[in-house]
Amino acid sequence: MPDYAELKAINQHLRLAIDLVGEGVIILAAPPWSDSGPRIVFANEGFLTLSGRSREEVEGQGLAAILEADALPRFLAKLSTSQRDGQQTQAVFEVISGGGDSVRLEWNVTPVHNPRGEVVNFTVTVRPSRRELADPMDRLRASKMDSLALVSSGVAHDFNNILTTISANLTLASMEGQSAVDIREALSQASFAVEGAQQLTHQLLNFARGGTSRRKVCAFDQLLEEAIRLSTYGSNIRCETTLPRDLWAVEVDSTQVIQVFSNLVINARQAMQSGGVVQIEASNLQVPENEEATVEAGDYLAVEVRDRGCGISEEDQRKIFSPFFTTKKGGSGLGLATASTIIQRHGGTIEVNSKPNAGTTFRVLLPARPHKRPAVQPTLVHRGEVPKGRGRVLVVDDDPNIRQVSGSLLAKLGYQAELFECGEDAVQEYAQSVRDRREISAVLMDMTLPGGMSGDEAAAEIRRLDSRAKLIAFSGYFSGSGVDEVLRRGYAAAIPKPFSLEKLAQVLHEVIHRAELSATPPRRLAPLVAASAGPQRVDAEAERFTA
Repeated sequence: MPDYAELKAINQHLRLAIDLVGEGVIILAAPPWSDSGPRIVFANEGFLTLSGRSREEVEGQGLAAILEADALPRFLAKLSTSQRDGQQTQAVFEVISGGGDSVRLEWNVTPVHNPRGEVVNFTVTVRPSRRELADPMDRLRASKMDSLALVSSGVAHDFNNILTTISANLTLASMEGQSAVDIREALSQASFAVEGAQQLTHQLLNFARGGTSRRKVCAFDQLLEEAIRLSTYGSNIRCETTLPRDLWAVEVDSTQVIQVFSNLVINARQAMQSGGVVQIEASNLQVPENEEATVEAGDYLAVEVRDRGCGISEEDQRKIFSPFFTTKKGGSGLGLATASTIIQRHGGTIEVNSKPNAGTTFRVLLPARPHKRPAVQPTLVHRGEVPKGRGRVLVVDDDPNIRQVSGSLLAKLGYQAELFECGEDAVQEYAQSVRDRREISAVLMDMTLPGGMSGDEAAAEIRRLDSRAKLIAFSGYFSGSGVDEVLRRGYAAAIPKPFSLEKLAQVLHEVIHRAELSATPPRRLAPLVAASAGPQRVDAEAERFTA
């Protein structure tokens, strides 16, 4: 069942996702406000860098503490407009840096509503004023910030619903007079909600993190599904997709392509203020030689995104992909410009066809790879299928709650868990086990060990001791491409936190069973280091665990 440690980790992941963006994000409290203005509830690292201030100087303070003296009344007027209209609003204000200098910044304010429609806070993205955004990559990052602001407000809405589900079901499970069946059902619903929260945080983390451009063969339907989820959280629109079964794969930077289609759906969402349906249709397309076309001859994926919104005039359609051009109140004019840049860099095109009051269709062509197939993801164990095991599993994590719950889950699965707070102790125990020829079935290694050895450093030492060591990376700070990266660094598998009993059981079963079947040379013994005083142990319980 979900516990405090899992919920705390989910909250930390959301904060980290915003920190990784690089540009400025702050969250302002809703009214009533004091004379110093809205209280700054949260400020990410990007905002601290832009403002030249420390976290202590910003978080918990009224906005007046950082704005120029005459700017607060104008900023409050903008907040009131945003709260009244329920839409984004933009303005340029100067802040006083920690060194006393004046810094000109562009502010984009988005109100965040609870399920009753009440404003609970304001998400504000901050960046240098537009005259400083001449570089295309700066515009791309700024566009991502605009998209992230809207996505984050939807995530906050859904996240509040998830927390409500968890809290209500845990309350039901703890009430007197509940039958065993009712308790099991309540805990099951809470567990499903935790999985939903995990999915939300990982999607937001991937979208915010971005990273270096790296192309790989992907299934387009999976990219589209991710883009739709990100761009429709908390909205009043839905997407209808038409995707043939034989749809070709694409070789793309998945994060950038997800951003393109998120931007297109967000554009449709903003065009249909009263809600509605966005239709997305993809098909295979062969462009022959000597045909007048905007792309070279070859195989393409053609994707159309259609809305029934306010539409765009013929004159504006000629300018819609230009940076900073926008027809929407509070728009930045960066979303479509960025989408066009990304598609062109992939060797494709994006076109628009629209009529005022009749809707808009965007048509995207992406080079396809008909004869390539995306890597097949391993089949997960279905809920309720919990493969048992045996053997010693080392758990390395600095959080005592994570160590405890991991040890308990491993014990339920039949393993003997040995728990370590730091990498040094785990390496020493592994060395002692090599010397004593005591088998270690796997090592669960946290990637974010503070102080001393990092997870990677400890893993490298263990591999030096034993070239066949079965190392499993687990952390709340990776998913998607982050998982791919740790696998390339030599880990046998990766488990994003929070994880379920089923996921832990399935990964251990796959890793250990795969190693038992592989024909590898005898283990290589390395010079030993001094043995530790001994780890904390959790013995496997003899009773059968019922999922």
